[in-house]
Amino acid sequence: MRRPCIVLLCLLALGCVTTSETRQTSPAKPVTPVAAVGLEVVAPTGHQANDELEESFFFVHCFDDRAWILLDGDEHLLVEEAALQFPGTDITLMAGAADGFVIAETLSAKAGSQATRVLGKGPQYRVYNGPDAVTVATAGTPQMVGRVVPHFGVVQEWSKQGIDPATENGTPARRDLRNIAAMHLMAPLEVPCTDQAFYWASPEEHRVRSAQSFREVSASAEERWAEKTRQLPYWTAGAARVRAAYEEQGESLPPPDLQVLECSGSLPLPPFQSGCFHVQLRLGTTMCGMGPDEAMFSILWPGDDSLPGLMEEHLSSITPLLIGDFDGDGQSEMVARTDSLSDTVELLRIEGAGLVSVKSTSITYADCPC
Repeated sequence: MRRPCIVLLCLLALGCVTTSETRQTSPAKPVTPVAAVGLEVVAPTGHQANDELEESFFFVHCFDDRAWILLDGDEHLLVEEAALQFPGTDITLMAGAADGFVIAETLSAKAGSQATRVLGKGPQYRVYNGPDAVTVATAGTPQMVGRVVPHFGVVQEWSKQGIDPATENGTPARRDLRNIAAMHLMAPLEVPCTDQAFYWASPEEHRVRSAQSFREVSASAEERWAEKTRQLPYWTAGAARVRAAYEEQGESLPPPDLQVLECSGSLPLPPFQSGCFHVQLRLGTTMCGMGPDEAMFSILWPGDDSLPGLMEEHLSSITPLLIGDFDGDGQSEMVARTDSLSDTVELLRIEGAGLVSVKSTSITYADCPC
């Protein structure tokens, strides 16, 4: 039984930033479009379009040096619900967390029966490393898996009690982690992988029409697209606001952050027929009270200047990983890291003049960021 002080520390963690690995269930919020007049995208909209995309793209994580697919399709959620209602008892740790822990729970008999009925002997998935197909693999026996960074006070309490989550006597700590983490249905794939690459999967019978990764650009291209972005009224207004805030506080303004990445392939990606460039600018900071204000903008520019870009002001950085047509509707979607603290990765639909989050994966972050 856990000590009352551990429960208190877990409750105190609610005062810190907490994020979890979730599937998008509430209505998706589109980004704020900037200078998007003239950009016309013909794409499916509404619940049906999202369903098709959700069933075409699956996140893959690397635990114990092999791939684990995050099963978040409609039929998978039935198994997940049963597993949450009837939890298992065998709780273990897996390697693969850069920060925090990966906790795994074997399905109970009732949840396992539901998994057998829903999944059968194991569905097959085509596994990709970035834009490249690696192999077709069969999903193994699923487990409930969570990635979690616990509150530092909880870890300190383990230390006081002489408990190590990775050892035989670490069962109380592993139970703590299981109770803190957002647990989700995942299944192993006989595919070796490491976190240095970005893996994902689609059903074996589904062929992705196109996918491209992003790469760094030359110094001249970086300056060209950065200057193009700096001239936008939304950026100049935000930068002026931040400068004024720093002057008012009498603080020195840190140098701006800049990131420019280019689509790495040559195939057309509607509506970006001639490739694309992603520019991110950031000025100032508000992290942990270190600064009075900040402006952060992310924009996806068509490579041929024939169309305006898609832009949004963010509270955290965006790093695009992939862009492609994942559901075969003739239009592009983007995959990007959208929060470094929780290691959130989102699948984003390019819809109209903006981006709409379809689903995401992240770490349960229960610690304080400062």
